[in-house]
Amino acid sequence: MCRRQRSCLSVAVLAGLLPLAAAAQESPRSVSVPLQIPTAYLQARAADVLDLDASGAGELRADECNFLELEDLRLLPRPDGVAELPPTIGLDIAVRGHGGARLFGSCRGPDPVEGRVLMELAPRAGIEGESVVFDAQSVEFRSSDGSESLLTRPSRALADALLVPRLQDLRVEVGSSLREIDALLEGFLEPEEAGQAVLAAPGQLRAVAVEDGGMRVDLGFELASRVLEAQADESGETPAAPVPEPFDPTDPSWDRVEDALDGFATVVVRYLGPRIDDEELRLELLALLIDVRTEVATMLFEAPAAEAQEDPLRLLFLDTWTRLGAILERLPPGDPEDLDYLLRLSSFIAAGDALALVDELGPAFGVEISRNGLLRLAEILMAGEGPEALTPLPLGEDEVLRSLFGFDGVPEASLATPATEAAPASAWLRRLSPISVAFAEEPDPALLLREVFPRRDNLDIYLGLVARLIDTSLDAHWEESRVPPEQHELFEPLVRATAWKETCWRHYLPGEESDDSAPRVIRSGVGAVGMMQIVGRVWRSLFDLDRLEQDVAYNVAAGIDILDHYYVHYALRRGEDSHPGGRDNLVRATYAAYNGGPSKLSRYRREDVAARARAVDEQFYRQYLVMREETWPRESRCYAR
Repeated sequence: MCRRQRSCLSVAVLAGLLPLAAAAQESPRSVSVPLQIPTAYLQARAADVLDLDASGAGELRADECNFLELEDLRLLPRPDGVAELPPTIGLDIAVRGHGGARLFGSCRGPDPVEGRVLMELAPRAGIEGESVVFDAQSVEFRSSDGSESLLTRPSRALADALLVPRLQDLRVEVGSSLREIDALLEGFLEPEEAGQAVLAAPGQLRAVAVEDGGMRVDLGFELASRVLEAQADESGETPAAPVPEPFDPTDPSWDRVEDALDGFATVVVRYLGPRIDDEELRLELLALLIDVRTEVATMLFEAPAAEAQEDPLRLLFLDTWTRLGAILERLPPGDPEDLDYLLRLSSFIAAGDALALVDELGPAFGVEISRNGLLRLAEILMAGEGPEALTPLPLGEDEVLRSLFGFDGVPEASLATPATEAAPASAWLRRLSPISVAFAEEPDPALLLREVFPRRDNLDIYLGLVARLIDTSLDAHWEESRVPPEQHELFEPLVRATAWKETCWRHYLPGEESDDSAPRVIRSGVGAVGMMQIVGRVWRSLFDLDRLEQDVAYNVAAGIDILDHYYVHYALRRGEDSHPGGRDNLVRATYAAYNGGPSKLSRYRREDVAARARAVDEQFYRQYLVMREETWPRESRCYAR
């Protein structure tokens, strides 16, 4: 069923469907978007009209002696029509007709007659423009085996009198969807002048079509007239089109809006995720959330140049909607018992498509991403379950999201481990005290790392502490890991190499004033914290943000969980090891996603990536090869003292 292809979506100039460039100076624009009505929804509405119960059975009575028993309702869209009829929705239902009269205190008459009623229902737009109504194009009565033997005259009369009129009352109301999208467009579009309406008229149902998966209802929205082309000046020359004001990332209102975009993606994923049984679709939804958060975090800490002309949030929203729509259109029909959800989901898709189409009309229509607009869009999907606001996004751990990601709990890092092996006899380590002495009393490395900072004269001790912490964290992780046991030998050096590439195995830095002052948590320019450089804005609601900073063991365990997620659910699931490079590709893809988000999974093997990103991936892989062979870093240049 066509949903998001441009052949389904139209932006039309009302006067003759002219190209936009040839439009009049002032012209309304008509946006038409499809609202998909799945067969499951239509069947549930028909069952409701016929008063069928949860088992699909019901009765229609003329009186106590004359009635129809109904069951086994089936609807079948016929987009190509049947016989000489136009496209219809075929309805097929089993009936048992009881006819008779009350005599001597009981019903007397012939035995019940069983058969099926077949009807072709042709949908059309109601005259009020807010509902779909159905006309019965043909009615057939067949015996229960499907033969053309007609039912007895009394049973047919009952069907004509009781069944057909009920089905004539079948309607699909789309008025609420129209009004919601009206309000959404009002919230996302700026009026040309104060007090001016954004819409020239309320949205209306324009056309109905039968498709393989159900029915498509075209909703039309007419935007108010706007000046679309520059007026000629007195000299007769047409001035250049006005240039939009430069995007200003220092505007204090921007931070609240970008937080709202994060909030929008979060509440939508949190709402839809538990309703999606298809694991592949659910993983795409989770990847979308992390990519949105990663892009937002990058915008905050690496703001675009002042001369940037386009609002990056608007571009990110449109890209997000494109990806989200592609996921939604692949969802199964859903639970037919939840009629509201089925229609809300279709309305949500139509609403987002309407915004995308309006944006294609160009800057004259002033699409602006706003907190209220994003909230309204989320409310179309979530109805009464939506949040009161999208900002501020809660910072605490969210068990629903954690469950969706498979993060069943980051281990509490029990650090009672066997004695750590001695450091390798590298030239720059041999002259230092034996590591076995440092660990004679099995100290807690997470606590010692708050006091022991790496220097050239204590690297055997410091690196041994970190190695022991990573070993302990991995030992705890294997109890819940999804990494196949035969691939642990790949995953362990992946963890070590990631920690080294991110921070050179550091979580804390000495205090600024002296070695005796409180240690500082290492932090990157984009807000990543700790040894595993986890960005709180990206992973909030999935991990405890305070512990990511304050507890090096928690930080390492969280990083391992994230690597496991990317390794199993993305690199391995999508067959990165099938490309040239074999199993090592699983490691390289996992780190690329860890560093840049799920959409960067294949970055390491693509040619069209920035030189900086390519260098990051190559540096990581070189370090991984070292960790796989020696488990220790070869160089000490990270440590200046």
